[in-house]
Amino acid sequence: MKRTWIWAVLMGVAAGAGVQAEPEGYQGPGFSATRVETVGGDSETSTIYLSRHGMREESGPAGHRLVIISNPDSGKTWVMDEKHRVYQSLAQATAAARDRRDAEADTLLDPRPCMGFDLTRRLGQEKVAGRMTQKWVCGNSRTRREVMQWFDPGLKLVIRERTPHGRQVELRDIRLADPEAELFRLPAGYREGKVGGR
Repeated sequence: MKRTWIWAVLMGVAAGAGVQAEPEGYQGPGFSATRVETVGGDSETSTIYLSRHGMREESGPAGHRLVIISNPDSGKTWVMDEKHRVYQSLAQATAAARDRRDAEADTLLDPRPCMGFDLTRRLGQEKVAGRMTQKWVCGNSRTRREVMQWFDPGLKLVIRERTPHGRQVELRDIRLADPEAELFRLPAGYREGKVGGR
């Protein structure tokens, strides 16, 4: 998997899809975690910070990171390129778009199990990243595809998902501590421009 998550986000925005902000009205405990996406044996990692102040995801080495910040107070989402000190404002996905889910949609961090799916079945409990979760099967009657979800009732979020084609995204190394509010603001010294040019 040579293409990072950020390129997928930028391509989705270019296609008019928008990005999903942090779970609306997130009331769970603040935390940071490692996001691991695995497809066909290849893995990519990024760091997630989530609190009532917003959501931040970082990918890449320090000084060269690509960062997405979603700030509910401003209603804005930005993607930043640390190396070039440039940021781009992104459209957020509408609630209606989030409610029309397919089994290939990214459901990690959803605030409810099987959100937007019309076929749901709870399978029981299972430990993920040292936390007790509820395991769910979520289906779309139109596409007849299913996604597996592991919902953490303590964090009030989906912390693992697995799609029919073997893609798995999960949170690991979950550290409960409220991240600094500064992490969810656009830093000074950045200029607006296009992020993602190669």
